[in-house]
Amino acid sequence: MKNKLDYLTEEEIRLAIEALLFTASVDVICNFDDDDCVKMVEVAGKIHKQSKSELSDKVSVFGDSDLYDQEEITNKILNTFPNISRDL
Repeated sequence: MKNKLDYLTEEEIRLAIEALLFTASVDVICNFDDDDCVKMVEVAGKIHKQSKSELSDKVSVFGDSDLYDQEEITNKILNTFPNISRDL
């Protein structure tokens, strides 16, 4: 049987697994840098395009982060997922 994730690289799969673990529990710590975050959005876009699934209303963009300059990443999310809920 062909791997259904064959459109992702090993690095992209690793990032996706790490991101899932990080979001699943406050006890999991990850030190993602900006490049990792940009790559995660790209991986999410690849998975979204391949699966053609829509995001639920549980996910939304709420505005700029006060802690980090996230403009590049937020814009990438908005461009990759134009139908994402926005609480701006």
